[in-house]
Amino acid sequence: MKRTAYLAECTVNYVHRWTTRVEGGGTGGRIPDKPRRRLLDAAKAGLVDVTPADFEQGWESGEATK
Repeated sequence: MKRTAYLAECTVNYVHRWTTRVEGGGTGGRIPDKPRRRLLDAAKAGLVDVTPADFEQGWESGEATK
């Protein structure tokens, strides 16, 4: 989580919230837009191996934007 927080430019506690159910005060597995963009920028720079499809089903087919 530390590396993810570093690359997303946020705290480890914030990253932990992404893994917590909505009922428990988390995001239910969704990564907020700004840190998601930062992680994708890090991927473009070769710092991490992720793609948009790693974040949400449907990104590659365009379903996520509907």
